[in-house]
Amino acid sequence: MIVPSIDLMDGRAVQLRQGKELLLTDPRDPVDLARYFNRFGPVAVVDLDAALGRGSNAEVMEACCQVADCRVGGGIRSADAVRDWIKRGARQVVIGTMASPEFLGQFPREWLIAAIDARGSKVVDQGWTRDTQVDVLEKAESLAPFCSGLLFTQVEREGMLAGADEATAVALQQRVPVPIIVAGGIATAEEAGRLVRAGFHCQLGRAVYENRLDLCLLYTS
Repeated sequence: MIVPSIDLMDGRAVQLRQGKELLLTDPRDPVDLARYFNRFGPVAVVDLDAALGRGSNAEVMEACCQVADCRVGGGIRSADAVRDWIKRGARQVVIGTMASPEFLGQFPREWLIAAIDARGSKVVDQGWTRDTQVDVLEKAESLAPFCSGLLFTQVEREGMLAGADEATAVALQQRVPVPIIVAGGIATAEEAGRLVRAGFHCQLGRAVYENRLDLCLLYTS
């Protein structure tokens, strides 16, 4: 499965390098992007401002949910917020900082994707600003029974177009019985196709926005 991503800051779709450096701001309306991307798979819509605790793009994110099959994330850290996003039309909610068996266990598994954001072999949270020192594989094993999939992002590769962390992705795939969505560094249609054939889902960002990867060709290949 291919999952195009829309990362929101100040109401616009952006791409960051390693979650810090702004690489580009897309001039298109994020809602139009969501509608277009949904031709190729579910759309990930991430509120970066909310994740970093410095604002909200809730209105734009809700509008995306009205036109596309969206999985939403970024700063969703309460049970009420999870339920609210399902009511607003999100197909699924991505939980990162609050992801624990206790928190996820409050909801139907099919509502949830748990984010495993990693710097090296350790989990980071709070918008990728805090190193938890928790092992990636151990975290994944604890969360897998309570969600419908795991979104694995190698932060050091995010926005770098240097290839995904396939070794860790394979280790995750071998350890947990839920789908693994790989994000961070995917640069080419060949790489994305190889990952999909290996049973992974691919969340795509910079390569799509810079036209390095043609979704139409990937979809029809």
